Amino acid sequence: MENTAGLEELFPRAKDVPAKGEVYKQVQERLKQLLDIRALLRSPSRRESADLFPFDIDYLSSRFQTVYEDTLFRLDTIASTDQARREMQAARGWLVQMLNLQARHLPRENLIRILRFAIEKAESEWSDMERLYMALTDEEQGDSEMRMDYVFAIVIHFQYATKHAHILGRLRECDANRIRSLQKRPPQLAIQNEEAVRKRIQEKLHGCKLDHFACAVPVTSITSSACEDDRACSICRNDYLDFTAFDIEDLISDYPVKIKFCGHVIGKDCLETWMSTPLADPAKYPYRACPLCRTQIEFEEDRRYMDVPECVQEHTDVNGTAIYLAGKLKADEEDCWNAILRLMSEEIVAEELLHELNRKMKSAGGEDERLVKARTVLEEKLKNLGDEKLMWGFNKVLDWAKAKKEWMNAKIIV
Repeated sequence: MENTAGLEELFPRAKDVPAKGEVYKQVQERLKQLLDIRALLRSPSRRESADLFPFDIDYLSSRFQTVYEDTLFRLDTIASTDQARREMQAARGWLVQMLNLQARHLPRENLIRILRFAIEKAESEWSDMERLYMALTDEEQGDSEMRMDYVFAIVIHFQYATKHAHILGRLRECDANRIRSLQKRPPQLAIQNEEAVRKRIQEKLHGCKLDHFACAVPVTSITSSACEDDRACSICRNDYLDFTAFDIEDLISDYPVKIKFCGHVIGKDCLETWMSTPLADPAKYPYRACPLCRTQIEFEEDRRYMDVPECVQEHTDVNGTAIYLAGKLKADEEDCWNAILRLMSEEIVAEELLHELNRKMKSAGGEDERLVKARTVLEEKLKNLGDEKLMWGFNKVLDWAKAKKEWMNAKIIV
């Protein structure tokens, strides 16, 4: 990490003597535990939720006293409920930002030093940062959620949010400098008309109505079904793959998508219409539900429980090309995630329709003019989507394929 002045306490000096084998083994085990914590933090459904940070003083007190059994938990000494809540809110904000920013900026070798130094000395000699990371990686405290509860209690009790506010401020400054630098550095892309591609992405950015909870499904999930009804949309009853009755543009717009809350498959155009239809009784039913099973599929902004692939989240955090594009589009992280998820669905649609179209043309043994035109449209669309992937910084086929597969298989926890 460059320019780390003011953060010296985070970076112990390297020792001349190598760590013993047992110490090194413990460090590696704790690094694995830390990965679970980071995965928990990166989950949009959990990172700001009451489940992840319980505002329950009795519970937090019990978690704290699993280790500090002879010490009265700080919040137990505060009579004012409002003050206690303010301290919990401050601790939550400090902890989330500190861990996320350190994950982005703290070099692995320095994190190894923190853990090694803590392992090699008595607990009474730990620095606050060593105490924090030893608690985060302490298997005896249970799974990642239970460890996070324990660490939350530690941060509250020892008032880390106040005591180490300067460290968080410096990390924020480093992150802001990084983003500003990347946003000023236009990437070198092998795209003929970058402005046109960027404009296309900009237009899509504001049209992501359901891409955060619905994903296109493979053709095989339709054609392999024994039930004839599965080939048609449950709302409009149109066949998803009828190249004879519908133009290719219609098949693209109403391609089947799976609702991740319940698993039902519906044509995208019909689902978008459903999501835009005014609620019949907003006072009684304030949110929309699946048109087939009535499972709630619309939530308040802070309860959009989606399992965005972790590799997508990390990509928008660290990839210079994606950060540059987000700056040009003035898009926040959720806008970026939704746009990338939409891009995934659009590519699935084009690839699957092209595959089915080629199969039909091969079996027909002729060059039907209508089908040839449809193939040209799909091939052009895939080329355009390829340019958009490059604009988002996805230039490695395996990384994109992994993220797309993860999103296709993801389920949303309500």
